[in-house]
Amino acid sequence: MKVLITGIAGFVGSYLADLLLTKKGVTLYGIDYPGADTRNIDHIKGKLKLYRECDIKIKQDIKDLLSKTRPDYVIHLAAQSSPLLSAQYPEDTVATNIIGQVNIFEALSALKLRPGIVIAGSCDEYGFVAKKDMPIKEGYKLNPRNLYALTKVTQELLGLKFYNKQGYDVTVTRPFHTTGPKRPERFVCSSFAKQIALIEKDRQKPIIFAGNMNIMRDFTDVRDVANAYWLLLKKGKPGECYNICSGKAYSIKNILEILLSLSKVEVKVKARTDRMRSNDVPMFVGDNNKLKKATGWQPKISIVQTLKDLLNYWREQV
Repeated sequence: MKVLITGIAGFVGSYLADLLLTKKGVTLYGIDYPGADTRNIDHIKGKLKLYRECDIKIKQDIKDLLSKTRPDYVIHLAAQSSPLLSAQYPEDTVATNIIGQVNIFEALSALKLRPGIVIAGSCDEYGFVAKKDMPIKEGYKLNPRNLYALTKVTQELLGLKFYNKQGYDVTVTRPFHTTGPKRPERFVCSSFAKQIALIEKDRQKPIIFAGNMNIMRDFTDVRDVANAYWLLLKKGKPGECYNICSGKAYSIKNILEILLSLSKVEVKVKARTDRMRSNDVPMFVGDNNKLKKATGWQPKISIVQTLKDLLNYWREQV
């Protein structure tokens, strides 16, 4: 079974690669954008075929690669995945998230290849959701509120069109907030963990800078998310969309309290306006029953264990 992961050197892609390499009969291929930082997969480079110079924004690049690899499955993770960066670089975001996926579909069609395809969307597609409508089910109306979310809705619709019009086995996902070791520091859990690690080594004053501490989010360990993709690859129903989430909401204050309980440092928390967004949804939690019923998936790693592993990761990095 030949599996191609786009965005393999990224946060989720690297954990998915680790998981797939433990599965019998899997031959793994991976691509990431030219010049991508591959430190997340340096430990497994000898166990997979990595194509570093394939740019999905360039139609011929992806066509040549698919012609060489002829995968049985494609897990499409490559994207501009930050709402903030998407706003700063709109043209590149549209080119990567939308044109890149169009290029993959057109290349598959031209080559007459029919792999199973799993597409990574985002919970941001739901937009603002009232508390009475939580936990959010897949049937909730999509209401993208930023460019990043809009491109993810477009990816999803393109995937479903490919399923409906050309009969490809396409499954789409809406992962909620993913965290764990290797998460970039611009994301809240990782930002806190890195700051605590720096304070422990006297490289930062005992002050944690934070945004809105009262908002609540549904966090899932990246290793559980990787397992969800693997199970959907085998058991997901083509043409369907699945939330990937823990089904539990944690306040940002609670996240920081857990991290601080894993350390001996005493800190003060200071608000930073540049870390606050006026359009933040107060609470965001998903319903994962559809995923569970389809695949038997269960989140196995507790939030405490996730944050412990994340803090230890940053202790090693700093």
